[in-house]
Amino acid sequence: MKTTLTIEESAKLIELGVDAKLASSYVGMYRVPTFTLTDILSILPKEIDGYHLSIEASSQGYEVSYMLWDIGDEAYHFMGATERPELIDALNQLAIWCLENNHIKTDKK
Repeated sequence: MKTTLTIEESAKLIELGVDAKLASSYVGMYRVPTFTLTDILSILPKEIDGYHLSIEASSQGYEVSYMLWDIGDEAYHFMGATERPELIDALNQLAIWCLENNHIKTDKK
């Protein structure tokens, strides 16, 4: 099971505004910051406008999204849904979605 993003994947999050100091792992001679599964979980909002972070295992890997149960139409609604074979990759894609849609506060303007 993959538990750390690659240097390139971590660089993408930093480029989108995630503080490199939030990475708890470092690789290489020059100590390049890389994000772990735990780091990604701590970065992601647990709730967005009533939608709750949802993580589900499936036969294809892991499905992650923000989910809301609507009592009125008795249906689930989803935001940012993605599925990947590795949990950290699914969470990384969700983090990118959150960053691109301003659901994670950053210092980037």
